[in-house]
Amino acid sequence: MSLPLSPLDFFFQKISSLKGIGSVWNERLAGLGLKTFWDVLSYLPRTYEVYTSDIKTLILPGLARLAIQVKTLENGPPFKVRCVSISDQHPHSDKAPLSQVPEPLKVSICLIFFKKPTYPIILQKYYTVEGLLEYTSQGYEIKHPRISRYLPTTSCEYRAVYPLKHGVSSGLLRNIIQRIILMYPEVTDWIPKEYSLPSQKEALRMIHLPLQDPGPMNESSALKRLALDELLAQQLALQELKDYYAKKQSPVCFGDSAVLNEVLQRFGLSLTPSQQSTWHKIQDELIGERPMMRLLHGDVGSGKSIIAFLMLVQIATSGQQGGLLVPTEVLAHQHARALKKLLQNTGLEVTLWTGSFKQRLRGDIVVGTHTLFQEKSSFESLGGVVVDEQHKFGVLQRLRLVRKGQYMPHTLFMSATPIPRTLEMTLWGQVAVSRLEKRPEQRSVETYMVSWNKISELYRWIQRCLDQKEAVYWVCPWIEGEDVGNSGQVVIRYQALLTEFPGHVGMLHGKLSWLEKERVLKEFSDGTLGILVSTTAIEVGVHVDHASTMIIEESQRFGLAQLHQLRGRVGRGMVQGHCFLIWGKMTSSLGFQRLKVLKKCDDGFVLAQEDLRLRGAGSVCGLAQSGSNGYRFADLLIDQDLLEPALNLAKALKAKNDPSIPLILSLFGYHYTDLWHAG
Repeated sequence: MSLPLSPLDFFFQKISSLKGIGSVWNERLAGLGLKTFWDVLSYLPRTYEVYTSDIKTLILPGLARLAIQVKTLENGPPFKVRCVSISDQHPHSDKAPLSQVPEPLKVSICLIFFKKPTYPIILQKYYTVEGLLEYTSQGYEIKHPRISRYLPTTSCEYRAVYPLKHGVSSGLLRNIIQRIILMYPEVTDWIPKEYSLPSQKEALRMIHLPLQDPGPMNESSALKRLALDELLAQQLALQELKDYYAKKQSPVCFGDSAVLNEVLQRFGLSLTPSQQSTWHKIQDELIGERPMMRLLHGDVGSGKSIIAFLMLVQIATSGQQGGLLVPTEVLAHQHARALKKLLQNTGLEVTLWTGSFKQRLRGDIVVGTHTLFQEKSSFESLGGVVVDEQHKFGVLQRLRLVRKGQYMPHTLFMSATPIPRTLEMTLWGQVAVSRLEKRPEQRSVETYMVSWNKISELYRWIQRCLDQKEAVYWVCPWIEGEDVGNSGQVVIRYQALLTEFPGHVGMLHGKLSWLEKERVLKEFSDGTLGILVSTTAIEVGVHVDHASTMIIEESQRFGLAQLHQLRGRVGRGMVQGHCFLIWGKMTSSLGFQRLKVLKKCDDGFVLAQEDLRLRGAGSVCGLAQSGSNGYRFADLLIDQDLLEPALNLAKALKAKNDPSIPLILSLFGYHYTDLWHAG
């Protein structure tokens, strides 16, 4: 006799262990991400269907579940079954003669099948039918209903409907869930009764197999219970992670004040109050033994780079290496040049790594793109890392970089628009945030939404810019070859603009060599070219003082972070900046909503909060950077009132070392502790 499974083993038991779930169904369910019992239990319905057996109260056409007795059969196609509906409010059995049912409760219905029904239908027998009941000139009809053996029906039945593909039906999922609920193990409830919430088992039953009207899901006590479980798991993980990192050590970096002062003098501008405050906080953290993890947020031109440079110099003059990770070659070259200029005659070596190398990365300060986190590259003594434009890197990429030091390196993330995952971590207190205010000389960029029927007006605008010696960016999402007609492709747009403005147009994209990119950027910067058609290669790292206009084609295809960065490329000198967002024909309502947010707002942190609301946060202790998959049940915008209870419950469970903690953490996937230091 086999021993009963522990709750943890039960929840992570494979669905294929259920009778009737063979390899074909197992593969199809896996296509939905459903592999274990817990996967299915936490797969929320998208809506509910309501089946009623009371024809008199049903609003037609409407879903009905009726007990019927077959009267006549007509061969087809279409095949017609004429029958009489019987209200289950009147007691009868399959053996009871129809004459015992009062006439007012009998309703004639025609069942229409376009293919011969596979279920055997016999005259005078009772059955249960389900489908969309309509009233036509021929009377009541249900086209192609589901038919099964007779079972007593309730007046209303609520059925969960799930997001589906791969041939999986909602009926199959309901059947699997019902079987799992029947096997549900005895679990000591970790939520006290004073919270007046259902148990976890009952909450799952209420969501998947409701016995009464479930109402709006985000208002249900069942979902609130499961959301509290999820936030509780997150708080438990936070406490364990904070304990974990409190034991980690980072190199102490006092730095050389003389070199730091020299760098500030060469910078040429005095630090703003917000820059000074941020730099002092970073200095304090660099001389501590615990790893710094800070998000530096500031719009384009607010002065993030000088703060990063000072941090790298303090680390380098402490005998450690500093790493600067950037998303593009253009930005890597720009930062490397700027650092070398600031550090002339200081004895510090700045190296640039943008290719693939199988050796140690040498230099006091190493600037690079994805090369820095390749597995074959390593640092001699990595003391700190700056991740510039951190929304461009995935979680695993950042994690690989911070793992390259002998100690846990100090980490500074920089972005004008933080990705939602890092923004959410700031809500939970794991990442310290410094925000740089705009410099006094910064001006907002005027932003407009335009459709393709305004293209002639855009061309006139471009001509006016050329006449006034102002530069224009035209950004497309693809280089060429996408199956989207002629829109959104750099090569096609370049050719079209070259026809309109011969001799004034350059092209930039990732397939060009670095020498070609450098030549085009130089001609654009010195005014030889007035228009630059590009992919998002110019999103960061290009500084052209006389650039006044940014035109973004198929703008709905970009994220808010990208759009905000692109907009920040113009209006950086003495000219006013203008940004035109061209939306395509297939723009969704969500796409319009995001563009409207960008049009009204020029604050990167507010845009990040909107991105959190529109796209979701991603997983705090997982790999997703955005999208709602990181949370199964909770929504931070709706469930803020659960944060404090979750924190209090976590403290109480930790204080008594509750045996439920491993189960709670495992159910919600909070067991990848190293991912916390990837931002």
